[in-house]
Amino acid sequence: MIIVMLGAPGAGKGTIGKQLAKDIKAHYITTGDAFRSIMNEQTELGIKIKDAIESGRLVPDELAIKIFEEEVLPKDLNQDIILDGYPRTEEQA
Repeated sequence: MIIVMLGAPGAGKGTIGKQLAKDIKAHYITTGDAFRSIMNEQTELGIKIKDAIESGRLVPDELAIKIFEEEVLPKDLNQDIILDGYPRTEEQA
């Protein structure tokens, strides 16, 4: 099962998503944590993400998809998953 948490920033997606993941023993995935971690590395990719976020834009689809597939997506796809912050665009979905 895949659950996608949707809502405005500050609406409680993270709070509810984390508790739900704990209750149903699902893997909780938030791209925001991955983006912040990569930004802190000060790599070329981190700078691109930081520039997008600080200018109020979404992280470009090609970067968001790459990060999701390579860094965020759990290796065990048999486990239930709760997604918070992904997908954000039709292309990502």
